[in-house]
Amino acid sequence: MKTLTVKQPWASLIVNGVKDIENRTWRTKYRGRILIHVAANDFDFRKYAVSEEQRLFIQAIKKPYVHSAIIGSVEIVGCVRDYNSIWSEKDCYNWVLKNPRLFKDPVFGIKGRLSLWDFKTEDLY
Repeated sequence: MKTLTVKQPWASLIVNGVKDIENRTWRTKYRGRILIHVAANDFDFRKYAVSEEQRLFIQAIKKPYVHSAIIGSVEIVGCVRDYNSIWSEKDCYNWVLKNPRLFKDPVFGIKGRLSLWDFKTEDLY
């Protein structure tokens, strides 16, 4: 199944239905359900500005964060620029996400990859 590696806290926000888009520098034509894999490292907030509204959502997510695991899935239903969302970043593509699912039990021990990648059982290490 197609899989996307996302850093925390964005991954948790996506599968909990809070973050409705994913910002990427590249466009995707893929539409359909994908797995959300959590990267080994968290997002570095020192490099980017985060709005007060975004900060409140981030603080509400249960910690400690899970890493190097598949934690849920979501559907990609579009890919646009300047989507109307508090999560939308300028000068990039906004992947429009719908119907998130948080897995009851994460699938641990998964190495992440760049771009959309196919999860297979041999990806377990």
